[in-house]
Amino acid sequence: MERELIEMQDPVFGEGSLHTAIAAIAVEIEGIVRTIVCTAELYLSRDGVTKAATSGAKTFTTTTEGEPQTIDLSIIMPAAGFAYKVLLDILSGNEVLKAYQATEDVLIPQIGTPVITWSQDV
Repeated sequence: MERELIEMQDPVFGEGSLHTAIAAIAVEIEGIVRTIVCTAELYLSRDGVTKAATSGAKTFTTTTEGEPQTIDLSIIMPAAGFAYKVLLDILSGNEVLKAYQATEDVLIPQIGTPVITWSQDV
């Protein structure tokens, strides 16, 4: 399944910090009103396949009327020094209904040890 691009800011986070992405997800089937159980998983990946960090699968129940449901997807940021693709999958059972990729990456900079020197004020 090809991933659909979704807009996102270009955030910069620290390694090991906890952040929560809030996704508004709407499910709609024209002419049919019923409740369905879905899961959402947000993950970060350097190569678009291997999961460096994940929210885990978050189950939510929604109706097919197209009303957005807000899902909190928390992730602990992975190793510093890399840019990570942001991917979101929506499933029903084992079936992927939709796969998304953010237009911007999460950046986790590695900060080197600073060197401090002093100057003499005259």
